[in-house]
Amino acid sequence: MFFEQTTTSFDMAQVLVFKSNIHDRMEAKALCMALASVPGVERCTIDLEDCDRVLRVQGDQLESNTLVKIVSDWGLRIEELAD
Repeated sequence: MFFEQTTTSFDMAQVLVFKSNIHDRMEAKALCMALASVPGVERCTIDLEDCDRVLRVQGDQLESNTLVKIVSDWGLRIEELAD
């Protein structure tokens, strides 16, 4: 199952990719909606079928530490994956 949240039309300047412990579609949807309110975030996708439950956040001037903190505040965990 794949979940996607897009806030605007975008010209991707940056993509951050994380391993996550997101459990289900409802959790994914709520998290992506929350991330959509973060300045610079233009798109959020979560691949729940991938073993790493990959979270991708696209936008402009994104900071990994900020996203990790927001997700942690939701009681979830993400870890940035190397390219």
